[in-house]
Amino acid sequence: MDQTPSGYYDNVRHDAIALLPERVERVLEIGCGSGATLAELKRRGSCQWAGGVELAEGPGRVAAGRLDRFWAGSIEAFTPDVAPGSLDALLCLDVLEHLVDPWETLARLAALLKQGAVAVISVPNVRNHRVLGKLLLRGRWDYEASGIMDRTHLRFFTRDSARQLVDGADLRVDRVEPLIHLKRWKTRWMLRTLTCGALDDFNAEQFLIRGLKR
Repeated sequence: MDQTPSGYYDNVRHDAIALLPERVERVLEIGCGSGATLAELKRRGSCQWAGGVELAEGPGRVAAGRLDRFWAGSIEAFTPDVAPGSLDALLCLDVLEHLVDPWETLARLAALLKQGAVAVISVPNVRNHRVLGKLLLRGRWDYEASGIMDRTHLRFFTRDSARQLVDGADLRVDRVEPLIHLKRWKTRWMLRTLTCGALDDFNAEQFLIRGLKR
């Protein structure tokens, strides 16, 4: 039974859009879901061409009707027929942790970027206090239906290993954003202010990383 949270494939990643230049002519998203983020870029007039890759059949059908190009299947099985050095932006949001070899895959995709083009990735943070607390205090490493311990995750990252993943793809990391999801924004503001961000790596559920093609 599919336990994917409702709306998962239709989510617009405004946080990732915020890390893109105001104008990106050609954008490719891996694991694009229904194409909601790319469709939002096109709606804003921020990109001229948008292509997406998606494994899930239902959301993929929706994306195919929204995008300029669409490829169905696992990105580890093929490379989209896009000319090397032709893309202005690459999005890999909540997808690399599901792959057997995210290092090879990201390096292969980064070759499609122009020099100076941007790649934005997000990966879960296994150093989160909830994961560490269960492991250290209770000896538990329990997989769940979604979140950091999603049972479909094959790879786990910290801030440093995520940076190494991006750097190894010939991308220069120029920004790392810890994504801290708390119920009230004031609580997050107070937490980061009082600790000067020292606890970000323990509270972040994900890292959003921007890399520039060397």
